[in-house]
Amino acid sequence: MSEFQSDIKDKKVYDDEGHELDKHGFSVKRYPDGVESVRTAVKNAEYLCGLDRNMMAKLLKGEWNQYITLDHSGRTSKKIVIEYDIETTK
Repeated sequence: MSEFQSDIKDKKVYDDEGHELDKHGFSVKRYPDGVESVRTAVKNAEYLCGLDRNMMAKLLKGEWNQYITLDHSGRTSKKIVIEYDIETTK
């Protein structure tokens, strides 16, 4: 091991396009989180046969939120909430 190993381990390296590189110089693949995954699935399902295209478009225009919940027994979970057709009364 090199004496500079600790310096390299903590430093993130990027290529010319801004992608993060691992210690061997290969680009690190970034996976989407839960909200991004569900949003991509709904976007892909917009033109599937058997689904209402207008409903999928409304879902995509809605507000997307992800919450982390904790209950009294110590159980934690992640929740994805999609709010659509939001109307405010005056």
